[in-house]
Amino acid sequence: MDLKDVKTVGELLEIFKNQNISMYDDSPSYEDQNTPQLNDGLSAEEIENAMFWYPFTRGVMLVAGPPGAGKGLFANMLAWKLKRYFKDKVVIMDYKPRRPFGFYIPFTRAMLVEQLERLQEISGWDEGSIDRFPDEVSKFDNHQWRSSRGDVFIHNAVMVLDEFHEYMDRRNRPPIGHVLGDIFKFWRHMNLLTIAITTQKSDLDYKRFQKAVTSEVRCSWSVQKVNGKRTSTIAKIQPLQFADEGGGILKVKGRMIKRRIDGAAPREALGGLRYFDLFNTTNVKSIGIPKSLAKEVHREQRQRNMGDE
Repeated sequence: MDLKDVKTVGELLEIFKNQNISMYDDSPSYEDQNTPQLNDGLSAEEIENAMFWYPFTRGVMLVAGPPGAGKGLFANMLAWKLKRYFKDKVVIMDYKPRRPFGFYIPFTRAMLVEQLERLQEISGWDEGSIDRFPDEVSKFDNHQWRSSRGDVFIHNAVMVLDEFHEYMDRRNRPPIGHVLGDIFKFWRHMNLLTIAITTQKSDLDYKRFQKAVTSEVRCSWSVQKVNGKRTSTIAKIQPLQFADEGGGILKVKGRMIKRRIDGAAPREALGGLRYFDLFNTTNVKSIGIPKSLAKEVHREQRQRNMGDE
């Protein structure tokens, strides 16, 4: 029966009596979801490190710095660690990591739309018949939401978005930026951490993104060298909170944390491989093409082709 077809209170009561249909939200409370759930087999050192990073497993983290400052090293290290430490944590990436990184979910615009449609299904009754929401489909446990169309991967995830200005360009304001801006409002509900990587914070849309930032990481290479090469980035992590006081500002919340991350050191958890082996430091970057420029070039090409005829 569709909710729109219910005409009397009696019919609605019959729906509530039907034990095969979930009419209540039986999902875990915020306190239940806020309890760290670690994977088995971690060493004492890894457990201690997991507790250090646990406050950063949710929110919107801006990783900024000039080209070659170690932003990718920090982001890939953190994403890999969170996946290794915490139960059922998945990583979503808009680029291809190296094989040692292990399992990840590719991020595309089509994937994001599909995920939001699944989220709409389990979040209410807008999609029609409640007969399509039996308990075994609509309820979710501590770590995963499920719809009749499949899992909602963006729940309990670490979403790493490289060249983030392509999504949140303050000049062009692409449609995907509006969607991501809405997602950033509900990171707490979805147990989601978004790691947004960019060179210039000023390139990003202020209203949709910068107000949503919960922590900012500034990366710069350490002067310390190994075999004549700089292999470590110094990450300065600053927890933030937004306060709207006539124009809006980002206030500092908590002390700044400094971490040195050596990308060249062998790691036991990686079988002797390095953090540098998790990702390609020279991967191909795409550059957004303004529609006006593309139209201009295509128009000139058509004119040349017509002239050749």
